[in-house]
Amino acid sequence: MYEFQKQLDNAEKKLKGTGGDTDYSDKKFYERFSAEYFEYGKGGETPQNAGYDLRFFSEVKNKKLEKMGDRVIERYSPSVLSETTGISFSDKKYIFKRIFKNFKREVRVYNKRGGRKFLKKDKTAFYENIVMAIPDKIKDDDKFCCPSCGNIHKLKTLEQDCPDCKTPSFITDLFPRVISCFNMKTRALMLKDMLKTLLICCLAGIIAGIPFGVFRMISDMSMPYMTKSLNELISDVFISPLQGAAAGAAATVFIVLGQLIYISIKNAPAAAKANENKKKINEKILEYDKNFSYEYFESRVVYLAQLLIFCDERDKLLVCSLGHTVRKFNIIDSVYSGSMDVKSIEIDENICTVELEISMLDIHDNGEKVFCREDTFIMKLQKDITKTSDISFEVKNAVCAKCGESFDGWNNSICSSCQKEYHLEENDWIVKAFMLK
Repeated sequence: MYEFQKQLDNAEKKLKGTGGDTDYSDKKFYERFSAEYFEYGKGGETPQNAGYDLRFFSEVKNKKLEKMGDRVIERYSPSVLSETTGISFSDKKYIFKRIFKNFKREVRVYNKRGGRKFLKKDKTAFYENIVMAIPDKIKDDDKFCCPSCGNIHKLKTLEQDCPDCKTPSFITDLFPRVISCFNMKTRALMLKDMLKTLLICCLAGIIAGIPFGVFRMISDMSMPYMTKSLNELISDVFISPLQGAAAGAAATVFIVLGQLIYISIKNAPAAAKANENKKKINEKILEYDKNFSYEYFESRVVYLAQLLIFCDERDKLLVCSLGHTVRKFNIIDSVYSGSMDVKSIEIDENICTVELEISMLDIHDNGEKVFCREDTFIMKLQKDITKTSDISFEVKNAVCAKCGESFDGWNNSICSSCQKEYHLEENDWIVKAFMLK
């Protein structure tokens, strides 16, 4: 137990964040996970610190792509002037961190034979939603999913050896973990774009400088009393293009500043809408649930929307309780546009119902052609507002309210211990309606 507590103490020093900002260890973790995730997007292995709900989503998406006969390859390159940054908050046992960085994302769609069907380039912010443990709050009897096999056991059992896969797991193996991640459209300025602007401006300056230098040389030679030597005249011809290149570089600075101002102005309406949504929801829900976080809620909405987009067997999902049939979508890639409009919030007998519209930038494959389109989905979500939000919750590790036993909520709706029917809305948001607008 001493060695285990030692690991807990070390984890606290390494992983605990610094309030609203991100520290060095957060950034290193973000970079490592994003690198693994980007390799996964090119056909690599599942990232080591991916939570089980994120792994479940990846499996659902891969099944959908395989069924449609498509292979989607993603490539990322970081944008200039982009820092790894984010927000964090904590409850009694865990810390939630939402960290992002801007990238240039390239999506290539191939058919089964390897032929390219579609290419799309866009600018996105890649968000990681990370859960970290507060080490001295974790108890030996707390139950977690084994990182190796996914089966649920007490922490003291995992510390020794998982009964199923015989692999020991400590706090540093369980946390931090990424419970979800997504791409959001952004207008960030890319390094490639800046270099392209610099090249164009410098070339324009050089091209303009050449005839100017020749004209100046001819003017000097036509003077009745020429004071310059031949070498000086020739130097003027070469110096003028260099002066033009310098003027082009200076012009690039002003152009980039103008672009940054333009981006800020274009992003202002979306930021204002997000603040309005945040205020509207916080005013209603924080009165009942002090642990509620709009950022966590938004991340969960994006996760659920993308899960329902790619999953064709929605009736088997515990996160859904749809009272209507949802058609299957021919979507093979989905990016959050950053636009979410909360229409209404109602609280009736402790059940909070939120109706909203969320916009996604989707790539469709209808069998004849592949195309990109912005889709708006109407969603209705519900949660028992009297139950405090659990930022570490994953459906894979659902907990029965009656007996306290943990079980896999993706594959079971009945507690294996007491046979009580499990209602996910007691722990997290569930989807009551989902349709394309």
